[in-house]
Amino acid sequence: MLLRLCLLLLAHHVESAPRMASPPVLTGPEIIGDRFRFACGISFQRGIQNIAFNVTWSFDGVDIPTRPADILTGDQRIAFLYQEAWRGNVGKTLRCRADAYYVTTPNVRSAILTSNGYFGGVRVAPPVVTVREAGGPQQINVTSTLPVLCTGAQQRCNIHLDIDVTGGSWEDIATANQCLLLLTRDHWDLNTRTATISTTVQATRDFVRDGNQELHVTFIANYINAPDIWRGYRLPRLRVFTVDGETRRCSAFADPHIRTFEGRDTLHLYEVGDFVLLRSTQRQFEVNIRTNECVGRACVCAVAIMDGPDTIAIDVCRQRWGAPPARVRIVSGGSLAAGTQIKRTNDGRNFMISFASGSWLRVQDFATYINVEVQVPAEDFGHVQGICGTFDGNPDNELRGPDGQTFELNNNVPTLFFRSWRLRVDQSLLNGATRSQPTRRVIRYDNVNIVTQCLCNNITRTADCGNNRVIQDPVRNLCRSCHDVTDRVVTRTQNASVIDDDNDEPAVRVTGPTAVPDRPNFRTMINFNFTASVGINVTILTPGAEVNPFPRFNPNLPVQPQITQARANQLCLTAIANFTLGVRCATIVGFDTSGFVSSCVEDMVAAQTTVFLQASVSALEAGCQEAILRNISNFGTDGQGRRLPPPEVTKNICPNQCSLRGVCSAGTCLCDEGFTAPDCSVQVARPPQIIRIMRNGLCNSRRRPCRIAFLIVDNFHETPNIACRVRDVRIDNGNLTPGNNFSIVPADFESSREVGCHLPDARVPEDRALHGFLISLTTNGALFSNEVLYVVYDSRCLACNRMGQCGIRNDTCLIEGTCRRAREENPRNPSELCDPDRDQERWTSSLSRLAAFPAPCLPTNNRFDRWDIWTSNQTGCPCFFDKNRTDCACCEAGACQCPDPNPNQCALCSQEARLCGTRQTSPENGVDGWTLSLTGCQCAFDPSRTDCACCQNEGCLCGLEHRNQCSPCGRPEVCGSKPDVFGGLRVHG
Repeated sequence: MLLRLCLLLLAHHVESAPRMASPPVLTGPEIIGDRFRFACGISFQRGIQNIAFNVTWSFDGVDIPTRPADILTGDQRIAFLYQEAWRGNVGKTLRCRADAYYVTTPNVRSAILTSNGYFGGVRVAPPVVTVREAGGPQQINVTSTLPVLCTGAQQRCNIHLDIDVTGGSWEDIATANQCLLLLTRDHWDLNTRTATISTTVQATRDFVRDGNQELHVTFIANYINAPDIWRGYRLPRLRVFTVDGETRRCSAFADPHIRTFEGRDTLHLYEVGDFVLLRSTQRQFEVNIRTNECVGRACVCAVAIMDGPDTIAIDVCRQRWGAPPARVRIVSGGSLAAGTQIKRTNDGRNFMISFASGSWLRVQDFATYINVEVQVPAEDFGHVQGICGTFDGNPDNELRGPDGQTFELNNNVPTLFFRSWRLRVDQSLLNGATRSQPTRRVIRYDNVNIVTQCLCNNITRTADCGNNRVIQDPVRNLCRSCHDVTDRVVTRTQNASVIDDDNDEPAVRVTGPTAVPDRPNFRTMINFNFTASVGINVTILTPGAEVNPFPRFNPNLPVQPQITQARANQLCLTAIANFTLGVRCATIVGFDTSGFVSSCVEDMVAAQTTVFLQASVSALEAGCQEAILRNISNFGTDGQGRRLPPPEVTKNICPNQCSLRGVCSAGTCLCDEGFTAPDCSVQVARPPQIIRIMRNGLCNSRRRPCRIAFLIVDNFHETPNIACRVRDVRIDNGNLTPGNNFSIVPADFESSREVGCHLPDARVPEDRALHGFLISLTTNGALFSNEVLYVVYDSRCLACNRMGQCGIRNDTCLIEGTCRRAREENPRNPSELCDPDRDQERWTSSLSRLAAFPAPCLPTNNRFDRWDIWTSNQTGCPCFFDKNRTDCACCEAGACQCPDPNPNQCALCSQEARLCGTRQTSPENGVDGWTLSLTGCQCAFDPSRTDCACCQNEGCLCGLEHRNQCSPCGRPEVCGSKPDVFGGLRVHG
């Protein structure tokens, strides 16, 4: 019995297997050299020699057929699996399994325990995202749980991922990378044991009502430079839902009429001042307009838009004849944020300022007023206030003031509503006012401005990358003749302190209609005499003249209208019917044109002119364009699947509505007879007209080179033959003496209203303080415009103004056309100097210097015998050509030293070439240079007497006390200054 029990216990011991208390643990991946491996670790007591473990590997629960089991014996507790086993298995979950047994009884095994799993592949997180046109980007992480390792033979080691967008329109989302990602070994993080690369997806702001979209982003892998274990692996797709956004436009046109966001009513603003057109309550976004008097009402003459850090203004408020074209200025400083762009048409009449947010401002310049149109992006929906309305989809609350009060429509002239949005001078963006960041939700566009975005084309497998690609607004690309002037505007703003485009302020203060500069402040005035020269046809612009193209309107006076209500209605309907989109707007789109027609008629009857007709048609065209572009059904596609706006709002639009002087045909103006230019704005039979020269026709040669004169012109357009014609004008004592030699010089086309004429370098004298040019303009080399005067002056001694006056500065002289400092010596006659207190236009004798001169050169008993009547002494004075020498001649008043080879002789100034080298001896040539004889001529102080000196060289008699001497006219200090010649005693009686 005892023996049987022992046998049973022995049999039980032999059949039982080692018991594993916990499953194996899978760890890794661990990088070893240029490979990685996983470890399957078994937790079991060591020191048992008879034990063994059987370890197998599986992917997604299926054993690896090519991988035999690992047998661990003794104290071995870890089995390894290297990266080669992942070939064909990437994207699956790896596990290891183990069971234990005794070596002596290999058929008796423990239960098989399975380890934790490890997914080896790529995950895209989150797998589903929703992006909104009104929102920002969403980050997408592409994470690999396996390192990308290559053998030493491979020079480049990476997984190339192309980003592909499918479903809906591939333009609906943008990524932050160039439609590809590169996954490399460098991305591997030893702590997390993952490699992650990121991108973003963002809904593009297309400003089209295309509804919500579902798209898929696929990462298409290229494994040509990757380890072979990755071959055939497909990454998971990302589902993207885009939510459409609501956008709106608001416009102010003609005199002006306001088309609000909801567009139900057209409001009429007849107030003058600065107003808030719109303002965001959640970010720094605002538009201000300025109106001034126009037809007894008001016209918009300036606009400023602030978006984020940038504030930009366009201004034409100087409503006078010849005002410069609209200018763009950066109110916020000399630089702009990335994503801000300024475009201008080639004719200089149309501007578009666009921002990274998707907002933009369009301005059309009509010379004395502007049309304004602004677009508000989707993120501002429900967060806008101002004259344009609330942008919340509710047309009943558009007339809401800044304090929340709602005003009455009042026959579309809600004056109280407008006044609630009027700004004080210090509050206007146009005057440099700033705004603090709203305390509500802050929207930042840093990611939009800085990160390059791409549209990934799944058809061509190409990427369209660049800054601000998230903005897919078709309006931004509709202008065929627009070009980017952002850098030019920035440069002009940065150099504003050095270069002023059109400084219309006088160079000296104006205190009266003609007293410029003030006579008490300037002893000597030079007035340009525009009529002094016969045969000169100079355009004279009346100083300060303000030309208003609009007749004054007084509703209290009875008026016999030349344009009746019926006539105005006919003109407006005809103009609207003839413009490109007129028929489509009224029929296919169903756009309501009644507000534009009524505004057009009202303006024409009130102004008794068609000056606002084109502005009304232009505003209607913009409104119709908006209606067409909002409807996605109007779009087609190109060969790449990109949306194409309809041609009637792109290539078939004509510039400036052909100025209402022609018919638009497929984007080209067919001008009426007698008109030409791309927009039919130029009369063929008329030459160009120069209205004025910018900077008032004056150029300070101390501030700028004065090599280009910018002209404000009319009846002008760009041709291959535009050129300027220039001739010199000498200005002496205010008289203009035009030259007879014409030069044809290059002309720079700036716009249809502005051109730059290059002045020949050799024709700008550097030594003259005041010089002029007569400039005319041609477009064909045959017909030339009127001539205008361009004056170059030296501010060292002159201060000039637009009234044709220059004042000699009080501490300087203007002698022989050259600026001289006070006490500056005559370089040709050291005995003379600039003495502003005595004479600012002629050299003044230095009496102290004259007293020190030696006696006459020729020893004689007759004091009238002179070696030369212009030479006081043959030596002893500084040489004008070498100040270190003092062995040159000393000169009489009004004389100048002769150059080599006659440095010891003087001659009448300006006559050196004729007189030097030939002595003018005395008494044969007179007593001195100004006195021919001591007596024998009529006395100016007593015509009955003939015992006074006879003068020569246009000299003047000295007077009663020195009646036997003559001196240079206007130089009385010379009289009595030469006792060695005329005696030192005064003559009386």
